[in-house]
Amino acid sequence: MPPVIQTARWAAAQRARESEHQDRLFFDPLAAALAGEEGRAALQLSEKYNPRHEDTTNYICIHIRFFDDVAQDGAGHGIRQIVLPAAGMDARAYRLSWPDGTAFYELDHPELLAIKGQILERQSLAPKCKRVTVGTDLNQDWARLVVDSGFDANQTSMWLIEGLFYYLDEPAVNHVLKEISGLAAPNSVLVTDLVSRSLLTSPWMQHALKPWRSREWAGGLARTTPPRSSLSMAGTLRSKNLA
Repeated sequence: MPPVIQTARWAAAQRARESEHQDRLFFDPLAAALAGEEGRAALQLSEKYNPRHEDTTNYICIHIRFFDDVAQDGAGHGIRQIVLPAAGMDARAYRLSWPDGTAFYELDHPELLAIKGQILERQSLAPKCKRVTVGTDLNQDWARLVVDSGFDANQTSMWLIEGLFYYLDEPAVNHVLKEISGLAAPNSVLVTDLVSRSLLTSPWMQHALKPWRSREWAGGLARTTPPRSSLSMAGTLRSKNLA
């Protein structure tokens, strides 16, 4: 299985397990199906090597709920275009309620979106907004594909970039931001997560990163030299009125 698909299904397995708890931070009725056996196996492998996997799980669940809340707050303030570069097995279009006229644009590798589509076709739930999928490689020029799918660059938008930038080198991060800058109207919002070099090289993280470096799971964090911190992106975003 390509690493990008395995990682997406691992994330769905995390959501599925959180959804089973009485005191859950969110509920995702599609997560178990989107994870599949592959996602559950990937989760077990990651926890095998990570002695602090409970801390990792807590971080991920709080992180997901934060993105949920920010996205819904944006929709409550009139944003009707939400874009998810590297959408993976995300199910926010299905599991959250959205105002009329909301459109979700999910961008990811065509192979991943095809597998996701097959899984969703077997489920009984319908999306709670207009859902548009755009199969693309984020390393390429993809902005035109988004516009051709119905996106209006003259209207405000929200961009949810979740768990992506620390898999990319600096030129790739800058390319994604350049594509977004050409589409985001003034007062648009970008929400993302950043990881510094010091975190990825810290002794504590080496156990957590071990499954990504194993032959069983050749994931994107296997680089021997982590990317430089992307904190400089803040200046780029402010210059484009994305905050």
